[in-house]
Amino acid sequence: MPEEFSKANIPRIAQWLQRLLQIFFDLLYHQFAWTYDLVSWVVSWGQWQTWIQQSLPYLREDPVLELGSGPGHLLLKGLEAGKHMVGLDFSPQMLTIARNRLSRSGFTPLLTRGDGRFLPYPSGHFKRVVATFPTEYIITSQTLEEIRRVLGDSGEFICVPMAWINEKGGIYRLLGWLFRTTGQSRDLNQLHLDKSIKLFSQAGFDLKWEVIPLKHSSVLLLRATKQANAAEN
Repeated sequence: MPEEFSKANIPRIAQWLQRLLQIFFDLLYHQFAWTYDLVSWVVSWGQWQTWIQQSLPYLREDPVLELGSGPGHLLLKGLEAGKHMVGLDFSPQMLTIARNRLSRSGFTPLLTRGDGRFLPYPSGHFKRVVATFPTEYIITSQTLEEIRRVLGDSGEFICVPMAWINEKGGIYRLLGWLFRTTGQSRDLNQLHLDKSIKLFSQAGFDLKWEVIPLKHSSVLLLRATKQANAAEN
């Protein structure tokens, strides 16, 4: 009986955790943005920066736009590698943190406060657009159409939507359970990538994906190439 009760309540617990997590994320990106680096380190057991940096080798052509640039870690790594990168984020608190981080490292911050569904850039301006661990706005048709609009010919949208904890023991087992329960990661066969391929195709992209294995985890990376023959909006 207790086991049956527990199994029956798993979906309810997951829903409760997801609601709580949404409130937590809203606070984390705004009022408590100063805690973001610590929280991301803790929940990933120190792997967060490694995860987001898996996108760097695919940002081969300039200029690059990062959507949801947050505290500016990927921007800084890109600038240090000689890339021309600009960032967009909706949170003024995150933009302040990113601006200070880039300035301390000797770079001129090119940051804009804005919404990914209404990009304040001219059409065809970027060679690459990148987003790491974005919220659900990223897979709406409006956002994808805007990304396509600001990309030049054969431009690519690079996205790291999630990661998996592969280790089974100790803290890794707990983190893996938490990520799955809250929807931050799922088994690959639960992602319905065929639906994503259709959505990206409707927005004018050819979508490819790959799983990048790391020491204690794996990262899902999406590469969406702008279709040359798709009609502009």
